[in-house]
Amino acid sequence: MSRYAHRELVAQAYCEGALNYLIKPVTDQALNVAVRVGLNLANELRELEQSRERLSATQTLNRKISIAIGIYMARFNLNEEQAFDEIRAYARSQRARLATLCEQIVSSHNQTHRLLSCINEYGVRRRHADLKES
Repeated sequence: MSRYAHRELVAQAYCEGALNYLIKPVTDQALNVAVRVGLNLANELRELEQSRERLSATQTLNRKISIAIGIYMARFNLNEEQAFDEIRAYARSQRARLATLCEQIVSSHNQTHRLLSCINEYGVRRRHADLKES
């Protein structure tokens, strides 16, 4: 809100994030409209943020499903469609959510991978130590 209606001030206010610019003296009607516009924009921003959060969660879920399919493909030498069909069919037979099953596949694969990496690192250190002794 300002006493001044200079174009430069109005432009600067909008550039700095103002949603509206009221010039004094402010009428009840102008203030009412500005408040309604502000509330509507706040509601739209909240809805957009909720939509962004849902999209982000869906993207994360889809990524895990894709990773699980890739793990299953590599393990059993299947193509993508076969792997997806088998995982989906199994999830249905167990009355489990596809996403939950895929998260379990990825999690167990990561745990197995970490364990194998630890064993390998230990083996490398042992071999290195054996070489120093000889």
